[in-house]
Amino acid sequence: MAEQRSGGASADHGGRAAPEHVLVVFPGYHRPWAAWINQRLDTHGVRATLQRWDPPREVPLEDSLGDLLLARGQVLLVLDDWFFELGPRPAGEWNDVLRSFVASQADRFAAVNLTNRTLLPSTAVLEPVSLWGVGEEEAEARLLSRLGIEPRRSPARRIAPGALVRYPETPPDIWGEVPRRNPRFTGRDDLLTELQERLMDAERGNAACTLLGMSGIGKTQIAAEYAHRFSSDYDVIWWVSSDDRNVQRDRLGELAVALELPTGSEPGERIRAVREALRRGAPHGRWLVVFDGWDDIRDVDVMVPQGPGHVLITSRNLGWREHTDVLPVRNFDRAESTGYLMRRAPHITAAEADEVAAEFGDVPLPLVQAAAW
Repeated sequence: MAEQRSGGASADHGGRAAPEHVLVVFPGYHRPWAAWINQRLDTHGVRATLQRWDPPREVPLEDSLGDLLLARGQVLLVLDDWFFELGPRPAGEWNDVLRSFVASQADRFAAVNLTNRTLLPSTAVLEPVSLWGVGEEEAEARLLSRLGIEPRRSPARRIAPGALVRYPETPPDIWGEVPRRNPRFTGRDDLLTELQERLMDAERGNAACTLLGMSGIGKTQIAAEYAHRFSSDYDVIWWVSSDDRNVQRDRLGELAVALELPTGSEPGERIRAVREALRRGAPHGRWLVVFDGWDDIRDVDVMVPQGPGHVLITSRNLGWREHTDVLPVRNFDRAESTGYLMRRAPHITAAEADEVAAEFGDVPLPLVQAAAW
């Protein structure tokens, strides 16, 4: 994926010439940070390109890093401890490449660090600046300093309030019982990107998509990861457990309270108020409602909101094809299966991980259980 912004910079800061272009390289789960960095650089007149990066394990790491250098200017890596398990790869391979190839190109690479955990010792060559646990102004100052960019008193261009990217440490205004993020979530980057594109490209008022698949395939995990990964795109994210009709109605009605809508306590009245508020986009136009586990599709017309926001549904019911856009959720591909197993159980070899993945047919739930064992 790539996204470009216009502008240039030639200021000098801290003895370094400011880059005219920055390639922001990030794993998929750090997409909110990459989007924020991109906008901050753009505000100060520096053009940036975003590149989601998950290099195949079979490609030598030096080759994958070398490909990044085909871009002009600076390569900024968005790091945490999990970054070095991309592939996945042994720590020794990363150490060797950082000490040799990256060290020889040190002027082209820079990094930000998003964790308080210990990184590989050889990452010192990247001189990563820590953004962990700091406020937005301090994070921006550290980012600009690391890249040698002189802050502009007047922004390069004004950003409309609705287009402003939220600082990743700041949650949406309303965050409604979204499951905790799974720190071991693996793969599915292409599916998540396609899901976001479908919702963003949908006709206003009809942006609803159903993740359709069998039990144990990971639909709920994908929906939760989507809510976390793209949280900066929304002001309201509301999670509705939908395997029980009464619970579903009560839960959607509770959004009326969170939105401070004038309504009574009866679920039907609250639901009507919620749907009208979401349709009008007031008080919030950027909203996401997730209906998790909605297999009994009665009452679709009175439950699914329309308006400027998005609706995400997880289900096993093929009937959703008549009501929403449908995105099938299939088994892991083999690279996702082996990657997950080797991250969870780093002592096993690639061949052993492949054997286990084949035994369980690349189905996520049995692979989770096998990795835990």
